[in-house]
Amino acid sequence: YLSFALRESENILYAGRTKTIKNSIDVTYTHFSELMYDTVNVEKSYNSQHTYDSEGIVDSSFMSSCRNCQNCFGGVNLRSANNIFFGEHLTKDEYKEKVGKLNLGNRSEVKKLREKFDDYSLKQIHRALELVNCTNCVGNYLINSKDCHYVFDGFELENARHSIWVFSSKDISDCYGLGGSNNAYETIGCEDVSNCYFDNIVEFSAYVFYSNLCTSSQNLFGCVGLKNKEYCILNKRYSKEEYLELVKKIKEDMDKNPYIDSRGIVYKYGEFFPSDLSPFSYNETVAQEFYPKSKEEIINLGYRFYEQGTKNYIPTIHIGDIPEDISSVKDGFTEEIIECKNKGAVETQCTSAFKIMPEELSFYRKQGIPIPEYCPNCRHYARLAKHLPPQIFNRTCAKCKKETLSAYSPDRLEIIYCQECYQQEVV
Repeated sequence: YLSFALRESENILYAGRTKTIKNSIDVTYTHFSELMYDTVNVEKSYNSQHTYDSEGIVDSSFMSSCRNCQNCFGGVNLRSANNIFFGEHLTKDEYKEKVGKLNLGNRSEVKKLREKFDDYSLKQIHRALELVNCTNCVGNYLINSKDCHYVFDGFELENARHSIWVFSSKDISDCYGLGGSNNAYETIGCEDVSNCYFDNIVEFSAYVFYSNLCTSSQNLFGCVGLKNKEYCILNKRYSKEEYLELVKKIKEDMDKNPYIDSRGIVYKYGEFFPSDLSPFSYNETVAQEFYPKSKEEIINLGYRFYEQGTKNYIPTIHIGDIPEDISSVKDGFTEEIIECKNKGAVETQCTSAFKIMPEELSFYRKQGIPIPEYCPNCRHYARLAKHLPPQIFNRTCAKCKKETLSAYSPDRLEIIYCQECYQQEVV
């Protein structure tokens, strides 16, 4: 429900860019996990909340940059740890008693714990780049990859360049949202493709060019919505010989008579579709998430800006009236219209009001989670704030003082260690 860019996932709400995840809510870049809540950049974990940049986390909360931990609370840079509470090593019984005294279903208590965790995290060292089992890679949030250049949010990659949210692929460049593919260039939302170029949402196909919403096809050029087809141009079928000859002529004509957009940018063969042809405005796309801009900036750059219409919601639950504790929420709460605390903020595409789904309330009760004060869009942007943007900066390692590449901008307060110093410090 209200989840996007998913693969092999089920029973999830308000999720984005996930693979193989079940029974979870408010998760982003979370893979191979189950029973998760409020997580970002998490792998192979179970029954955990408020967890970020971690892998193999079980029955834990408020974790960051941890690996293979179970029954931990407030952990940063932990490895193969158990029964740790904000840096304090406890016995199993001590840990159970300490956590048992907390009421994680109470909003005020969770807020205090988050503030404590954020303050605690800021004082710990941070790895310059989140690269796990990677060789010859420049980028961030990469796992089990090699020979990647300026690639972000991916795993199981080889020879990839200038791409974001890609996985299990080889020999790719300038792709977004690509999985299980090889030899792909300038594609969006494609999966299980080979030798595909300048495509949008194409799957199980090969040798497809400038096409949209096609599946299980091969040798297409400029096609839309085709399935199980081959040798088609603008959705018309040709013989193999006719197809190859026509495609050659089309490419030549695209070079001789290129499309020139409203900003004067020239599009010859080899360029993705012009933004002029996009059905979406700038602030309706992930561009606004990665590179947020004001209305004035968007228009000055020559893009369209979507004006959010006036909402006619009449909230039945106003700010401050949401039950403080999940235990006091009645079944009929799913019929209420809740006012979002951000009250329509444009920066987060706030919906002004929201409702709680029945299955959502069931999850909150089972997991002991308080009802949120913010709409799904605002919560999504709050999670994105914990995900570093796809940029690389020059930084100085706080330990060895050598120059290093980092995803943390120079104006941030985190203590940055280069890869070598971080690995020496965190075993």
